Amino acid sequence: MQPIIAGIDTNIAYSCSIGHNVIFAALALKALGDLPGLATAEVTQRIRTVVESFTVGPRDDNAKKILGVDFSEIHLEPNDDIPTYTDPEQMADFVFREFIRFQRIYRKSSLTYAGHLLTHAQSLVSLLDLGYTDLARKGFDTHRLQVKFTRHFYDLDAPDLTRLAREERDWTKPEYWKQDLASNDWATGHYFKYAYHFSDLLKRVDDLPLKKKVLHQMGYLMSTFE
Repeated sequence: MQPIIAGIDTNIAYSCSIGHNVIFAALALKALGDLPGLATAEVTQRIRTVVESFTVGPRDDNAKKILGVDFSEIHLEPNDDIPTYTDPEQMADFVFREFIRFQRIYRKSSLTYAGHLLTHAQSLVSLLDLGYTDLARKGFDTHRLQVKFTRHFYDLDAPDLTRLAREERDWTKPEYWKQDLASNDWATGHYFKYAYHFSDLLKRVDDLPLKKKVLHQMGYLMSTFE
């Protein structure tokens, strides 16, 4: 596992493609921990190469075009209403409260930021679960920075973008998964990715009213792939 750990250690403290460096590394470490026979030197080195490939810098041209704000111009300030992360439960509670603040979701813009606000957070929590505590903590402020940036999208009014209707799909039922999910090439993997990360993070929340709101919001998010 050492090559993967070394790879994520080079960039976990930086914003890289809205957290995909952390997402890929955490999933790989968990999978190879479950199936250690696959953790060969070649496999782990190739995964390290993928993880390190995300060190291209905190830049998002699409967001800059929509908002007029470059991610690299966003910095954490002492008066930001974004708490320091302490443990998985507190982190999950805070991130879900941010997630339900999305009033409008637009295709290929806030859809991405809404979902990856959760997947990035869950990946950091997964690193904690796997025992990589010091490594995970290096990425906490980067996710907090992502929250600050993502807040620009919560109530975005962008007439030139495709606004997605507020419909809900019950993705927890078998009928949802019987659809032809291959009709959207980009979304195919994200159906499973979002559902996995979301479910793992939600089990850490005890607040039942919050859970209900989050499930409704996730139903909206999952409907937007169709």
